[in-house]
Formats: sequence, C-alpha cells, structure tokens
Amino acid sequence: MFQTWALDRVRWSTYEMETVHESGRWLPSMHHSGTIGVFKFFPDDVLPLYVEKLIVIDSDTLLLDDIQILHDYFHLMEKQGAFWATTEDQYWRGADREIYPHKDRLGENNGILLLDLKKMREIGDWNKIWKNETFSLYQKVGPLMASDQDVYTSLAYWFPTWHYRLPCVYNFQMGEYALETQCVGEWRDFSVIKIAHWTEGIKWDGVNTNVKFFTQVYRCVQRMDGSVFGVSRVTEKSLTRRTLHYIKDAAETPERSDITLAAHVPFNRSFDMIDRMNRWPGPVSLVVFGNDDQKMRLNNYLHKNKNGTSGRLAVHFVHPSIGELEYPSSYLAKISVDTSRTERVLVAYELERLDVSRGLYSKFLKRINQDEDTSISIIRSRKGSEIIGAVMKKTLAQLVHAKEITAEEAVEQLRKEIHEFKFA
Repeated sequence: MFQTWALDRVRWSTYEMETVHESGRWLPSMHHSGTIGVFKFFPDDVLPLYVEKLIVIDSDTLLLDDIQILHDYFHLMEKQGAFWATTEDQYWRGADREIYPHKDRLGENNGILLLDLKKMREIGDWNKIWKNETFSLYQKVGPLMASDQDVYTSLAYWFPTWHYRLPCVYNFQMGEYALETQCVGEWRDFSVIKIAHWTEGIKWDGVNTNVKFFTQVYRCVQRMDGSVFGVSRVTEKSLTRRTLHYIKDAAETPERSDITLAAHVPFNRSFDMIDRMNRWPGPVSLVVFGNDDQKMRLNNYLHKNKNGTSGRLAVHFVHPSIGELEYPSSYLAKISVDTSRTERVLVAYELERLDVSRGLYSKFLKRINQDEDTSISIIRSRKGSEIIGAVMKKTLAQLVHAKEITAEEAVEQLRKEIHEFKFA
C-alpha cells in the first residue's frame, strides 16, 4: 500500500520476519494471536543497528493523538535507566494468572511497547535473559496465557528499573472483562484517550459501551478520503493509484497447477460478483475499484458474510488516483494477475458475461494438461466479436498487462497457439 500511497514526511521500510517467527514457534502460548508476538523479543534480529528506538503498536489499535508524544517518553525512560515501557494491563488477574510474577495487581499489556534498542544491546545477552524467564514460567504454569506479555510482565517484576510504566491513556484496552474505569473513571471520559486498543477476540463486534464508542470513531476514520493525506502538490507520484492487497486473503492454499480466475469490478457490482465467485471451483483473485468509504463498506460486507464467502477467494482494493474519472481496467487486470498464486490464470475481461461454472473450469483444466506452456485459450462473446476472457500462463498474462494493452492487441502481438471458445 505504501508503494502506491504518496505521503508527505513518511518513510517506510519492510523487513523479513518469517525466520524470526519460525525461531519463536517453540514459545508455549494459549493466546488467541498465537506466537506472532515473539517479534517483540527479537527486534534486534530483524532491524538494522542504526535503529536505536522503536515503538511497537498492535494492529488492533486506533491512534487518536500525535505519535510524537510517545517519542517524548524515551527521555523519561533514559532518566530511569529503563529500556522498555508499557502500560498497565486493564484486566483482573484471576487465580490462574495470579501465580505469574507481576509488579502490582494487574501486570503489563504489550499492545503499545517502547523499546530502547541501544540500551537493550548494552545490558548483555538479552536473548538469554528472556528465554530463561520463559522457561521458568513454563515450568511453573505450563503454556503461557498471554505469550510475550506474560514474560515482559515477569521481567518487569524481577528487573523493575529496566521497565517504565506509561499512562493508561496510551493503551486503553477494551473488551468484555476490561476494567475501563481504571483509566477513564466512573464518568467514562473518553476524550482523554490517546490510543484505543480492541483486546477482545471479537474486536469491533464487542457490545460494551466503550467498544461501541470507539468503533464508531474507527468507522469515521475508515470513511476518510486517504488522498487528503497525500503529497501537497500534484506530481507523478501523486497520480499513482493507492492499492491495498489482500483485504481478504484466501483461506485455502491453491495448487500451482490450478487455474486462478483473475477479475476486477467496480464497487457497486462487487457484492454480487463476490457471491457469484462461489461457483468457480478454483482460486479467485478479485480486485475492487472504489473510494475509502466504499472500501469500509466492502470490509464490513466481507466480515459479516465470511461464512458464506468462498474460501478460495482473495480480494484486493484499488483507489482512483487524483482526478481519475475513467475505470482503469488494464491496471486492475494487472493487479488481479500479479496476486494470483497459480501457474495459469483465466483473465476475465467481462466478468458478468463469463461463465464461471464448474463445466468451464473442468474444460480448461483438461486442456492445459495437454497444451504447451505458451498456448492461450480465448473466450469470445456469443456473437464471436468480443474477447471476454483468456486462459494463459501467469507470466504471459503479466507481460500482456504490463503494457496496458487491450485483449485484442495482446492476441495480435503474442502470436501464440490460440484455442478459441465461443461463449454459448
């Protein structure tokens, strides 16, 4: 998304975390998020040495103030000699967790975590310290209920000078059993909250007053036009289309030899097309084109209908560039092909007119087992004049749509063995 979102004063980088994640899978945890939180132990193994201060923010949070305020707390941490900071956990520690070492009655919550990596490196073998504490906890209580959070809470008890306690307004935790009055008082003054955190497994579907209030705020943020945060002047970069891959990922991993239906639709036809994709027996890569408000509505639709949506369907979203009025079919087709995970794709140029039945799928699956890699199968409309779909290798489809040419032009230029089907 950041590659296609022209933002002023924002620099971003991506880092490979899979190796670190794999090395932390041994961590025994009962938490619903699994072991992804182990990154909070390994940041030094992922980030370059020139990164000396780090703010880790869970993805189920909403920032309601300038993040610069959190940066200011590093000065207070330095005065204390601390190298990490968290807020207090806002859940009662029941009897099953009371035996965990904790600094006070509630312990810590790692939804917002400040790390002074320079000081962490200076204390010695950090990996040995946290691993020893993890093994110690496991011997006492078995699999950890809150993964990395339990370990950091225990370390804050044994090494209190290493830990700094942030005000609760920087991690206001919301869930069925959260003690919200611990932070906002009996009057529930939500105006003081700087960062809201949905800690319950059902997230935005919670029924508590605080969850409902901040979910409404979150929905308002979702509706905001992301282009207003872009660059202050029109440049070539500002004319790129903001593209978000996998707002819904496929639950099933396809076979490489399968055929992905690569398609795109405007938002106003997306609900019907998503329902129609249940008929296609293979994987589907669907790109939807629309604005931020429409993306929010699509997200809500996918969330509410997740049980009735094909597990083979992956959905992506593209926003129009500044001043764009026409439907960018070539670009959308390119994204649908790029995000496919099989060797062959059926590129749908006219999705509504294309037969997405098991019969067509089986016909093409049989044919590609007989044809050479360079062959293309063309599907024409009933009158035989318009190309409404084409089956080809993914690499070939990427070459075609990188040029942003029409299906007819592609057929002329590629000069491959072509099998034509009339859509009866």
